[in-house]
Parts: sequence; C-alpha cells; structure tokens
Amino acid sequence: MKLHRIWGVILRYSYLFKHSLDRQVDAFYWPTVDLVIWGVTSTYLAGQNKNIPFAVLMIVSGIVLWIILWRGQYEFTVNILDDMWNRNLINMFASPLKLSEWMTAFVILGIVKSLVSVSFAAGLAFILYKTNLFIFSFKLLPFLFLLLMTGW
Repeated sequence: MKLHRIWGVILRYSYLFKHSLDRQVDAFYWPTVDLVIWGVTSTYLAGQNKNIPFAVLMIVSGIVLWIILWRGQYEFTVNILDDMWNRNLINMFASPLKLSEWMTAFVILGIVKSLVSVSFAAGLAFILYKTNLFIFSFKLLPFLFLLLMTGW
C-alpha cells in the first residue's frame, strides 16, 4: 500500500465534500434536526414522567452515538455510489490504485468526518439540553470504535 495513493483518494473525496452542498447538509443539518426533534421529545417525556430521571441524557446521547454509525456507513456507500453514477469507478481502478488503498481512504474519511459530526452534535447537545457526553471520557472509546465498525 502506498500512502500517497491513499492521500490522493482522501483529497479527492475531501474536495468533493467541500464543493457539495448536499454532503455538507448531511454532515451538519440532519444531525441538528435529529437532535432538536428527539431532544424536544425527551424533554417532554421527562416532564410528563418523573420516574425517568435521565431521559434527556439517554435519548440525546443515543442520537449522537447513532451519528457515529451513520457517518461510518455513509462514507462507504455514498462515495461508491457517486463514483458509479459518475462512471468514474472504472477510471479509479484503471489507475495503479489497489482496493485496499481505496478502502483505507474510506476508513480514514469515515473516522475524520464522524469525529467532526459527533463533535458538532455533542456541542449542540450541550448548548441546547445541557447534556455532556464527555463525562464518560475514555470508557466511551470502545463503543465508538465498535459503532464505526458496524457502520463499515
């Protein structure tokens, strides 16, 4: 595996992300909509039933963790579909690019973009609902890794 090929694939999809409003909306708008809808729902449920003391924390943290799984699978599926729709898949493999290098680039992109989306969503959850997801600290890392692997 050659690092410069992996870096080239990462740059290609990063530029595509930068210039595609649809992909930027998927990274920031939909997590915001999910957090607002489920945060309001969990706040309502917590107000109606006092027997669930951590309803907001449970539902909002579930939404943020769902974003990790969703971003992991999104990088693979949408990028491959985009290459197929644009008839660029044959061009990618006519080059000396190996399948393992291509997949490694998707894995790296999935990790980076999920970290960006989760950081955004966790900050938004803290601002809107005062739920701090970082109280779990390093205990959360194995779950994050397993969620990413499930998405892949």
